[in-house]
Amino acid sequence: MDETRDITANEMLCLCLRYVEEDSGNIRDEVFMFKPIMDGSGEGVFNIAREFIECLQQETNKELIITAQTYDGASSMRYQAQGHVRSRLSAWAIYIYCRSHLLNLSVQDAIEIYIYDIYDTVHSTLVFLRDSSVRLQVLYESQKLINSVVIALSTISQQKTSGSSDARRLAFELMKPEVVFQIHLMHDVLRPSLQFLRQIEKRGSCLDEFVTHVDAACNTMKQSIEIFDFNQVRKILNDVQKYLPTVEPTFRSTRSQIQTIATDFDEEQFRDTGKTFINHFLQSLDDRFNTEAQELIKNIAVLSSPFKFSAEELLQNSLIIQTDPPLLNYQQLKNDVFAFLTIVGNITSITSITQRLAQHGSEQCPEWYKLFQILATFGIGLNEAERTFSTLKRIKSWLRNGLSNSTLEILIKVSSLKVNLTDDAIKFIIDDFISNPQRAKRRNISVFTEYNNEMEFDEETV
Repeated sequence: MDETRDITANEMLCLCLRYVEEDSGNIRDEVFMFKPIMDGSGEGVFNIAREFIECLQQETNKELIITAQTYDGASSMRYQAQGHVRSRLSAWAIYIYCRSHLLNLSVQDAIEIYIYDIYDTVHSTLVFLRDSSVRLQVLYESQKLINSVVIALSTISQQKTSGSSDARRLAFELMKPEVVFQIHLMHDVLRPSLQFLRQIEKRGSCLDEFVTHVDAACNTMKQSIEIFDFNQVRKILNDVQKYLPTVEPTFRSTRSQIQTIATDFDEEQFRDTGKTFINHFLQSLDDRFNTEAQELIKNIAVLSSPFKFSAEELLQNSLIIQTDPPLLNYQQLKNDVFAFLTIVGNITSITSITQRLAQHGSEQCPEWYKLFQILATFGIGLNEAERTFSTLKRIKSWLRNGLSNSTLEILIKVSSLKVNLTDDAIKFIIDDFISNPQRAKRRNISVFTEYNNEMEFDEETV
């Protein structure tokens, strides 16, 4: 679950379910509910989830068991997980940060402690440039030159208008050697973070793959300072000299002077600063996984490569031992473990094992198939919810005001699907509009019909 505010300032809640198709073993993430909410507190969101689950149980005539939940770090939601919801959760229902908030919070920790000054300078510069359309135009025209932001600030500082002194100050702040270094270091560190987020946004990703991608991103970040190009910093500092603001002459002088900046710096000192920043970032990332979450991921890693372990070692996995009886039958797992190991062979991912069991293990080791269905439904983020929010933000205000909440929910759900219409479905839609020309007109749709082997335009259906 996640929530956002749409263009009409309404709080919208999106509830997604992750499930496994029983026949194919394919993992699906789908939006099941998208509606406005009045109470965005932990208790309010919990009540909506409870009502949804109770309604789903009535429709399916089944008792649903929550196996695991992820939250974004909100303290109110954590309270609900330990209070109201906890009583009906299985032993696997752990509290773990979703992947995007995990990175966001770690970046915030590292920046606030070690390089907040440069972050504040960059932020202040962006606010200053966006505050005026004239300043933005200056920035736009300077894009063809190097160091466009400094060039824009220097140009603004010479215009003798409101903000010229601020522009001069920001230009010199941005061209300090330590600021140039830290800006480029942040770019090098955050680039693999962005690539990591894009990698795991793919539908059907599981926690075992998540761990692999986290390790890959962390190892890339660790090397950022070792391969950092300090010559690039020196080149920028030298190239930008001619674009710096001029200093106004005093009453004793008639010549303006270009103020120079220092281009020398202690490379080893910068390297130590970079290592400290990266280490704190990685430590903050690691701290976001509490002991319970780390143990869960460790056990999942074992189950994602079952051929590396004996039958006894698999059965001693704490994920299996601590499970509640309604969720899994331990004795049946024990009886079918050899059939399970034979069927999955040397397959090494939860996704692939689940698909294999769907095809060949649903009868010979059904309890193991149930186990991997559960593992496959462990979410690592709110990808589907964020996709719906992206769609919501692209809806123009005039159009949003004309949509009812139920219509909006349908549109959002459809937008998250890969719809492949058959020829018969397309023909039905066209025939429906031809039979109801006013319906097409209301939707601003032009319908072309074939008549005597020629395409003619029916004005009545415009």
